[in-house]
Amino acid sequence: MRTNPHPRRLRWAAITPVVCFTLLAGCHVSVSVGKKEVSKSEVETEVAKQLAAKANQPVPKVTCPGGLSAKVGASIDCDLVAQGDTAVYAVHVVVDTVKNGTVHFNATVADHPKSSGDTTTTG
Repeated sequence: MRTNPHPRRLRWAAITPVVCFTLLAGCHVSVSVGKKEVSKSEVETEVAKQLAAKANQPVPKVTCPGGLSAKVGASIDCDLVAQGDTAVYAVHVVVDTVKNGTVHFNATVADHPKSSGDTTTTG
């Protein structure tokens, strides 16, 4: 009997399309900001927590190249790596509303990994 050497990879890969569908259906992340940008660390932390909750998986590592402008339509492309895995998934984050100092944004995970082991975002 052959065993799967990467059970977490398959489990995360299998759940990722469900997460994408859920997020596209209107799952939002909200962050209060007193400035014109959501910090890099806030975007990474909030996106990771939200995705983990929706996928019922451990919190993944999300890495973004910088902060997210607190402006409707602003976007940033980040990377996601599930715990215990090396596959890198693209995560597209877009601000949909800004009201009373609170920024709401959506995060959409790609259906397929873009690479394995490289967690740097270029662009």
